[in-house]
Amino acid sequence: MPLQGLLFGAEKGVPGRLAAHLLSLSRKDSGSDEIVLEMPKGQLASLLGTIPETLSRILARMPKRGLLRSESMRINILDRSGLARIAERENRLT
Repeated sequence: MPLQGLLFGAEKGVPGRLAAHLLSLSRKDSGSDEIVLEMPKGQLASLLGTIPETLSRILARMPKRGLLRSESMRINILDRSGLARIAERENRLT
């Protein structure tokens, strides 16, 4: 795992690290439900300790669970408590 991935807790799976990161970005933006990713997905994947393909699969699953809506680099959080549950304890998105 890249060193950057350790920033988000290596014990968590990628969905948990991504959820925690999105919630962190939201808090930095005064709790806004709209987040604009300011780094390419490849760089975000590296930061989270994964590869871009895995990140893309997870970002595709989260809207299906009603957690968020994603359009290019813009993400709208739809279910903040659902993301928080994933950030706290889930390693997988089913």
